Amino acid sequence: METMQLDAALDLTEFEGSVMFVHHVQDESNFHFTALADGEMRQGYSEGGDLYLMDEKPHDAAGWHSYRIVGDGSHFRAYSDETLVTHGHGDAPPPGAVGIRINGTGTVMLDYIQVRPVR
Repeated sequence: METMQLDAALDLTEFEGSVMFVHHVQDESNFHFTALADGEMRQGYSEGGDLYLMDEKPHDAAGWHSYRIVGDGSHFRAYSDETLVTHGHGDAPPPGAVGIRINGTGTVMLDYIQVRPVR
């Protein structure tokens, strides 16, 4: 996918770890992401397995929340409950896959996940 919008609803109350919405995935070491972990929302990318942050903000992921992750060229945004939380800019990544990466223990409650192109 060249441009993407991921919409999801999650409850991480009973989960300890990180949930990463990944996009523009080239392989396991090269991708863009929005991560929910340790009371924060982090937005960035992995290049050769090294993580680089474009933005991070406090975010309590306990309880049900809706999320929207947008990757549109060099413009990246992440929303929680329709409020912009993180906003980053960088080089436009090549087209790639979109998914969710979960690392931790406990239960992740998922109501829905939907992915579509922005244009």
